Amino acid sequence: MLTIFSIPKPFLGHIGVIQRNALRSWTRLADTQVVLFGDEEGVAAAAAEMGAAHVPDVERNAFGTPYLSHVFEAVAEIGSRNLCYANADIILPAEFGADVATVAQQKRRFLMVGRCRDVDIRADLSPDEAFLLPGDDRSHLAIDYFAFPRSVHWALPPFVVGRGGWDNWMLHRARSRRIPLVDASERAIVLHQLHDYSHIPQSTGKTWGGPETDANRSLFGKPKKKRRFTLLDATYVLTREGRVVRAAHARGWGRIRAEKRVWAATVPWHLALRYGNDLRHSPKRLRAKLALRTRVRRLFLS
Repeated sequence: MLTIFSIPKPFLGHIGVIQRNALRSWTRLADTQVVLFGDEEGVAAAAAEMGAAHVPDVERNAFGTPYLSHVFEAVAEIGSRNLCYANADIILPAEFGADVATVAQQKRRFLMVGRCRDVDIRADLSPDEAFLLPGDDRSHLAIDYFAFPRSVHWALPPFVVGRGGWDNWMLHRARSRRIPLVDASERAIVLHQLHDYSHIPQSTGKTWGGPETDANRSLFGKPKKKRRFTLLDATYVLTREGRVVRAAHARGWGRIRAEKRVWAATVPWHLALRYGNDLRHSPKRLRAKLALRTRVRRLFLS
């Protein structure tokens, strides 16, 4: 059995619409328990409507934002063998629970993460309708769900939910404890519903920047590599066939070495060398960028 838990925002306006879409996809999964934390407006009603459990009491910071450490500790007491934290705007595929079980059968300890696809949804939709919509792959920096066995205790610092830094910490924590970090992007197609960030107090920039994000990142410390850990740091991959294999042996968007071989074979060597480590874009977009540069170069040389 899988327990999916989350800390929703108030069920108001557009946020309320996309959170109900997400919950609808979670509660349809076979052999799955859903637990919602927090007492924001509409959470209790949504839990009752969707058949989810509700835990209203959570610890909060001075801005009223819930602490993730308290929620992770609480769900370990009430959850099933496998747990999954998901942001409340994430639509999961019908096979997601089976994918987690597949990883659990092959790895005693693991942290399963994956890339999501951005979709713009403005109305109540069934999961099947949502998966028909066009979308763009998110960056390898964005991690929206974390599946792991209940036996793994993360001992989170006092991170708050919905702000930057803590997701990268989770990946770093798995790597530092030699817990297999499994990238399920190749098999599990997960949707992230676009939204604004007007709910963040004292926000800066276009997304979640602000004092709470600064506080989260200050808790990260300074890992030896002095960089944020991302999906590119996965040590294993869940293939389309359902096998958990070492990342170096897998094909897919997240394998840097494989991508470099492709770049070296398809673009001029000096461009591959210059842009091969440009991780601001997905490899798909980067290949398109390099192909355009190659065509321009050939045009001027012809």
